[in-house]
Order: sequence, then structure tokens, then C-alpha cells
Amino acid sequence: MLGHTYVLLTYFLISLFEYEIQSWKYSIPLFFTTQGFDTFRNRKISTGAGAIREQLADLDLRIIIENSLVWCH
Repeated sequence: MLGHTYVLLTYFLISLFEYEIQSWKYSIPLFFTTQGFDTFRNRKISTGAGAIREQLADLDLRIIIENSLVWCH
């Protein structure tokens, strides 16, 4: 379930800004501060609900959404 949520959040962030950039290397950094993107990129999420739960436990989605909304205005 958490893995599915992670995928949906990713698609939501990309579709929200309607960027048609194919590479994550260029699209994801647009939505995060440098520090936030470094934290996001450095998370090595392995398969399995337990591993995903551990990696996402301290991820504050509210901060990510607020930072991404700054780019909309």
C-alpha cells in the first residue's frame, strides 16, 4: 500500500505541474529545494512494504507539497 501511495504521489507531483520532461533528472529538482531534493534522492527505497515504511517514516509530505506549490504561483 505504501509503495502504491509513493507512486501515486510521484505521478501527482509531475502531473500537477504539467511538465512534459521525460527524465526525472530534470523534472523532479524543479519541485524541491536543493536540500529537500538531496534528501529525496538519497533515499534508497528497496522493495517490500517494511523497507518502504522505514524509508518514508520521517518524510514530511506536507513540506514537500508546500515547497512544490511555491512553483505554481
